[in-house]
Amino acid sequence: MERAARRERALAQRVRGSQGTRNLELDVAKPRPATMSSRGRTHEFTLPAGLVEQLKALAAAEGATFYMAMLALYQVLLARHSTQRDFVIGTPVANRDTSGAEDVVGNFVNMVAMRSQLADNPSFRELLSRSRETALDAFSSQNVPFGDIVKALALPRVANTSPLFQVGLAVDELATAVKPATNESDALRFSEIGATTAVTHYDLGLHICSDEAGRYVAS
Repeated sequence: MERAARRERALAQRVRGSQGTRNLELDVAKPRPATMSSRGRTHEFTLPAGLVEQLKALAAAEGATFYMAMLALYQVLLARHSTQRDFVIGTPVANRDTSGAEDVVGNFVNMVAMRSQLADNPSFRELLSRSRETALDAFSSQNVPFGDIVKALALPRVANTSPLFQVGLAVDELATAVKPATNESDALRFSEIGATTAVTHYDLGLHICSDEAGRYVAS
């Protein structure tokens, strides 16, 4: 009963934090099609190492993580390409915050909504502080299914947009590249095969990951 009550409180908290928002409309040349398409394109580039280190240093000085700093920076970028100053960014989370999920094979990924509010033209340090609080609040209730939030908000289903957010952000600092390895019999070898996708669920997504060399690659 207590677990169910905690979940209901977390759901109510996430719903309150998302009320009154609308999908971000980016300033693009082409009008939105009547029906949403999954066709997309990937552009990959390496972030300048010096700028990454400066951003990390600023984040550390403000008690924030690299993800929180990138969230603030992404908000600034999106605001420059839109007239909106109140919008939501979606972030995928592993949703493995309990010990019972550690040894279970499967996909537990959930989407959490990060609300961005820039109407009062905050400084970047202030925006970073807000991003920190927003992320901590969202991650504390990451096990609330995104579908439940959408249902509770009673958002109208529109054929050419996703509910609540149209932009996404993912930051992976775990250097998840598979290292070449062999088993005891030397019969199996594993290596990573890079791949890009032409499928997208949103207008714009930013994925940043680190590799074994310490570089940060964005796509």
